[in-house]
Amino acid sequence: MKSEKEIRETFRARLIELKGGRTNKELAAECNMSTCTVRDYVSGRRMPDVESLAIFAQHFGVSTDWLLGLTDVRKESNRSKYSWR
Repeated sequence: MKSEKEIRETFRARLIELKGGRTNKELAAECNMSTCTVRDYVSGRRMPDVESLAIFAQHFGVSTDWLLGLTDVRKESNRSKYSWR
């Protein structure tokens, strides 16, 4: 199991990777967040709440588990593991 520090560092690194050349202000506008909030996530000062984590995952098309470093698979398959079919 990963430590909180490892998860925080992985999230920060992956967010920076996905952010690319965007400024914090641009990413904040795209995700409907404040610039200060995005800055805190990018700097590692703060971890996102569940809602913000889901917004980033959906915006970038990756899984929340990947963002947190809990898996190396960037995107979950479209088929749910709980599917009845």
